[in-house]
Order: sequence, then structure tokens, then C-alpha cells
Amino acid sequence: MQGNRIARNFDGKPTIFNGSFSDGTIVENSIIGGGFGTLIIDQEFIDDILSIIDVDNLGDNFIINLTYIYNQVYNYFYSSKKNDLTREQFYDQNYICDEGGQIIGTKISSLKGQNVALCSEKSVATYIILSELYKKGLFDRQPTLVLSEMQIEDYQKEPHAFLLLDQENNKYPIKHTLYDAENPSLIENANNEQKVFIGLYSLTDEERENVANGIEFRPASTFNLINPNYHEVGYKRKYGSITHDIKL
Repeated sequence: MQGNRIARNFDGKPTIFNGSFSDGTIVENSIIGGGFGTLIIDQEFIDDILSIIDVDNLGDNFIINLTYIYNQVYNYFYSSKKNDLTREQFYDQNYICDEGGQIIGTKISSLKGQNVALCSEKSVATYIILSELYKKGLFDRQPTLVLSEMQIEDYQKEPHAFLLLDQENNKYPIKHTLYDAENPSLIENANNEQKVFIGLYSLTDEERENVANGIEFRPASTFNLINPNYHEVGYKRKYGSITHDIKL
């Protein structure tokens, strides 16, 4: 992080952030079409996103709590109203400039209910919520925001934002987890019954180090590990930046 600017690295190393957002923090992460966009974390958004969580709905179950937060964040950014603008068009029409006329970026609060938010906005929103809950002792896993890359099947690798959730006193498969706020997981049992769960993956100590070093890896679904009756189906995902010949 440089001042109040969280810069994305393009040298294979991810950007790792576990500090606090302040009004005006810029996150250089949103890829808009073939170009590059920036998010401005404004105080209105910080206050708004924290207000959508009712702590009375939080219990002792880590996965249930995270699922509740996932739904609240989704409902914040998505609505039933019609939006004819593409993501690229929305950013093009909603940027703000400094006093010298230089484009700074787009306020994240302006994306509320606009149906254009993706991984960067959802990850930032979730990080703000979890950081506040962690400080208050209402969430026992420390969140870290990661700006890295992801590849789905044989598609081109693209920049991607996700979270790490760490609890040092726990053991695998819950000690370290990767939470993908953008991509849920499709789970299927032996009877071909399918369910959609949040994109939560368990990491070994080595895989947790790989995240920080940008090494590609394909993590194991937490749901598959804690409930062997289910296994992950659908698109296979590979997280990280540096190629190490890991097959999907």
C-alpha cells in the first residue's frame, strides 16, 4: 500500500492488505473491459456497508455467518431495477476528478444496487465487514484482502480479488481458508443432488504461503473436506499469479 492507495502489482506478486480503509482510499483493482479502473472507498460506503449486518443474526457457525454476509453484500450491490449500462459504461459515466481535472476513480458507494459489482467491490465490502467484526470479537478469523489472479478451466487468466481468513489456533481444514466473494461453489452428492455454497476453500500452511508469494494453486473445497458426501463440480479454479505447471 502506498499512502491511501492500494496498488495492484503486475510482476507476479499479489498485493496483500490487512490494514484499515479510510475515506478516500483508492484500490487499483477493477478491470474494466480492456482498460484499468480504480475504486474510491468513500466514508459513505464504509458506513453503509457496515449497517447491512445485524450482529443478532450471527451465531457460532463460521460457514453460516459467512453465508449470511455473502447474501447481504450481494443484496447491497444488486437489485431488481433495470440497468442498461454495462460495467465498463457505468465506470465511464461515474468517475470523479480532482481539482486539476485528473480522473481519480469511481466511488464504490455509487455502485449500490447497480448490478455491475464484481470481485473487487464484493471483496472490499466483505473485508470491511469482517475486519470490523474481528476487532469487536464477533468473528474469530483475521481477514486479509488479496489482489492476485485467477484462471477458470482453459480460459485466460485474469486479475482477481479474494480474501484469506486465518485462525492460528485451529487446524486444517479450517485453519486457513480462501474466500472467493465473487464465485460460489457448486457441490454435488452421490445421488447427483446439487447445492450452491459460498466459494470457501481450505488451505494448508504451504498453500497459505503460496498465496503471499503468488504461486498458483488449486485449493480444496472446504465443504468437500468437512462433508465427504459432497464434492465440488462445475468450473475448476486456479488461484495465483506465477505459473508452476499446476493442472486444472
